[in-house]
Amino acid sequence: MGIFSPPLRFAAVIILGLAGCDHPASGEKAKAGSGRPALQSGKPRPGSHPLRYAEVFSMSRSGDATRITVHNPWQGAHQDFTYLLVPRDQASRGAPRGDTQIVAVPLRRAVTLTTTNLKQLEDLGVLDSLVGVGSGRLICSPAVRQRLADGRIRDVGDDMHLDLEALVALRPELLFTYIVGGSSDGGLAKLAEARLPAAIEGSYMEENPLGRAEWIKFMAAFFGKAAAADSIFNEIDSSYRALAALAAGAARKPVVLVGAPFGGAWWVPGGHTYVARLLADAGAAYPWAGDTTRGSLNMDLEAVLAKAGGAEIWLNVWGWKDLADARAQDDRYALFRAFREGNVWNNDRIRCADGGRDFFETGTARPDWVLADLIAILHPELLPGHVMRWYRRLPAGKRAGEKSSTPADPGGKAG
Repeated sequence: MGIFSPPLRFAAVIILGLAGCDHPASGEKAKAGSGRPALQSGKPRPGSHPLRYAEVFSMSRSGDATRITVHNPWQGAHQDFTYLLVPRDQASRGAPRGDTQIVAVPLRRAVTLTTTNLKQLEDLGVLDSLVGVGSGRLICSPAVRQRLADGRIRDVGDDMHLDLEALVALRPELLFTYIVGGSSDGGLAKLAEARLPAAIEGSYMEENPLGRAEWIKFMAAFFGKAAAADSIFNEIDSSYRALAALAAGAARKPVVLVGAPFGGAWWVPGGHTYVARLLADAGAAYPWAGDTTRGSLNMDLEAVLAKAGGAEIWLNVWGWKDLADARAQDDRYALFRAFREGNVWNNDRIRCADGGRDFFETGTARPDWVLADLIAILHPELLPGHVMRWYRRLPAGKRAGEKSSTPADPGGKAG
């Protein structure tokens, strides 16, 4: 998840965390147009680096160089970004060609304005090459926070309030940033003015959770860690597919509702989104599974209630601490079955300083861990004793003059 300042941060969480994306179909995704394919290990594209699931970037090798192209990396984008990664001792041989950006690798001084790649950088063992981060106060990683505390990494602000003076002083060889279409340019304009080279990290546009996790290969290419990335991703892939196979054997599929209104709008993930895929692989019945939208549907509460009011489980309700808190905002939430039965879950078990959430930092890198939590919520009998990593069941809380009646979070286990 990228880092955003409120209210942009909230809107982006809806887009990145709960919704899918809106970009041309290609490769494996094109198959989804006629029905969601069964989960299986993807096949490498001929002549390219073997990416199994990712569709928003492609890689190819030519001698010692690696060409990476990021395709349409935000909603409504019709633009590719190409990077030619060349060994450091050969970087001066080739001048930039067209819009291709030449990057000398492995990077020694990098900055990232998104948190979605921090877990990957840590797993790849390249944090020592990271000299700056965006919105450091919201970061959860203890390793990164320690580096922020002792000055090895500097907080350079967020995309809306970049500290350009600090960025220039860091002398980064490359910055990784993101763009949320229509609301931000990811700081690209300011970076260009300051002659700071940047690469677009567009993992949030992936529909397949494994495609999003496969962006570890994108990051690894800039640091000369391709073999390590392959090994880490293979483990995630195997773990995810084993869990999905387990959930596929569930006797029934509970109906699940996702998200909550914000500013009068309820952004419901369409049927061809990252969230819809996770729910399907967890053994859920999703009311919008048959929808062909790759982005989010802008609905109001009444419309969601009409279609999903009978859902048994309600997930990802963002800022509610308990059900009383939710009812204080809108009494109509009690019209939903999952709310009345106290079956509302949020992914905020691990909260960090200043409101950061580890779910949006580590969860994107480990979809298998997210899937395990979801299966434990939907089918606790399949994962007995599972300890929740990110999800907690919202307690009833207390309204004025009331006593709590809904069971509290059952010790971090599915219940």
